[in-house]
Amino acid sequence: MRRSIPLGQSLLLIIILVGVALRLEYINRSMRFDEALTIIEFGTVNPLTTIASYVIPNNHIFHSLLVNLSYRLGGLHPMFMRLPVFIAGVLLIPMTYRAAKSFYKNEQVGLLAAVLVAISPILIDFSVTARGYQIQAFLVMLMLNLAHRLKTQDSTPSWLLLGILAAICFFTLPTTIYPMGFIALWLLMSIWIENKNDLPQRTTLLKNFIISMTLGAVLTIILYTPVILFTGLDRLGSDPAFASYSFGEFLNRYPNLWMGMFSLIHWHYPDWLMIISLGLLLLGIIRHAQLSQDAVPLGVIVLVWLLISTLFLRVLPFQRVWLFLVPVYAMLLAAGFTYVLRWIPKSLGLLFIAGLAMIGGLYAANNDTIRLRDNVGLAENAEAGAFYLSDNLSEDEVVLMSWPTNYPVYYYVLLHDLPFPQLGSDDLTTLDSYYQFYHLDDELSRLQDGGVPAGQREVIQHYEFGTIEKISVESPQQS
Repeated sequence: MRRSIPLGQSLLLIIILVGVALRLEYINRSMRFDEALTIIEFGTVNPLTTIASYVIPNNHIFHSLLVNLSYRLGGLHPMFMRLPVFIAGVLLIPMTYRAAKSFYKNEQVGLLAAVLVAISPILIDFSVTARGYQIQAFLVMLMLNLAHRLKTQDSTPSWLLLGILAAICFFTLPTTIYPMGFIALWLLMSIWIENKNDLPQRTTLLKNFIISMTLGAVLTIILYTPVILFTGLDRLGSDPAFASYSFGEFLNRYPNLWMGMFSLIHWHYPDWLMIISLGLLLLGIIRHAQLSQDAVPLGVIVLVWLLISTLFLRVLPFQRVWLFLVPVYAMLLAAGFTYVLRWIPKSLGLLFIAGLAMIGGLYAANNDTIRLRDNVGLAENAEAGAFYLSDNLSEDEVVLMSWPTNYPVYYYVLLHDLPFPQLGSDDLTTLDSYYQFYHLDDELSRLQDGGVPAGQREVIQHYEFGTIEKISVESPQQS
C-alpha cells in the first residue's frame, strides 16, 4: 500500500522550494567588489596559494577552496562562483528546521523557523554573495544539531564530526570564536545539568567533550599552518573584525555593536515587524520552560556568551560577521510565535505557516533592495564599464580604478574574455596592486589639483566613467 507523505514534511518541501526560487532570482545579480576580489585572487589560482595566502582577510579559506573547485567545474559564470554559498543557503533551511524541532520538540516551531530562514532578506542576500558568511551560518546550525544530540547521547562519530566541523568553521572565518563559544558553553552546561543523575555517563560525555574541542583546536592550527608559514601569523590578526579598542573607547562604541547585530538580523524589516519579532524573541526566551525540555535555555547562553566575548575581545566587527545569528534568532522567534499560537488547531497553524511562506516569498521576490544591496561593495556599472573600456582603451592609456569598481571590472573582463592588454600585466592583477590602487588614487586626486608628483608619469587626459578613472599617460622625460 502506498504511504502518503505527512503534511509537515510536504510543507517543509514547499518551504525549501520557495527558498530555492528566491535565491535563484538573485544569483546572477552584478558582482560585488569583495566577491570579485575573492574570485580573482583566491578562487581561480592554484589551491596551494589559496590555503597559504592571507595577505588580506577577504580569503575565507574554506569558502575560497569551494569557489576554486566550482571554478574548475563550471568556469567564471556568476552562478558557479556563487554555487557554494547558494547550496549552503538552501541547506540552511532544512537544517534550521531540524534544529528548531529538536530543541523544542515541536514540528510547528521547526517549520516556522524554516520559513523565516527561507524568506529572510539578509539570508537571501548572502546566499548569492560569494563570501564565507553563509557557509559559516550553515556549519553553526549543523553543529547545534549535533550538540543537542550529544548532550545526553554518547556517540564517538558525532563527537569526532563536531570537532572536525568546528575546525572547518574556523578555517572559513576566524570570527567563529563567537558562535563556537556559545555552542560549547551550552553543550558543557547541558551535559553537566541533564546528566546529574547518571554520573558515569556525565563523566564520559565530559571527557568526550574535551577530546572533541581539543581535536577542533588542533585541526584548526594544522589547517592554518600554511598561512602561518608563508604569510605570517600577524596577518591573521590584521582582520578589521579583530581590531581591538581601549576599554574606554570600546564602551563608548559598545551600543553600536548591538545595534549592528539588530540591524543585520532585521535588515529590510518594516519597523512594526521589528518590534513584533523582538517581542516574540523575548517571549521565546522567557517561556523556555514551557516550550522546551532542555534544562539550559539556548537564547540565554547566546546572550551571555556574546556579552562576555565582546567585552573581552573589545572589537567592533563588520555587521555581516553576525550573520550566523539570523537562523538562531529565527529558532527563538519561532518558539515565541508558536507559544502565541498554542491554542490554534495544528491544521490551522500549518495553514498559517504556509501562508506566511507564500506572502513572504512574494515580498522577497519583488524586492530590488536585495538585488541592489551594497553589502560588500556594489559596482552596478562594472560589466558595462568592462565592455566600454575594452572597446575604447588605446595602447597609450592606462586605467586607475578605485573601490568598489576595480575588481568587478576585472572579473567581467575575464568572464567575457575581453581584449584588455593593460589588465593582463602582472602589476595590475597581483595583491600588491590591491594596495597600490589606493595609493594611485590618492596621487590622482593631487593630479586633478594640478600637481605632478615626482616619479609619476605625466597625465595628458583624464575623464570618468562612473567610478572608473581613466587617464591617458606618457612617460616623463629622462633627466
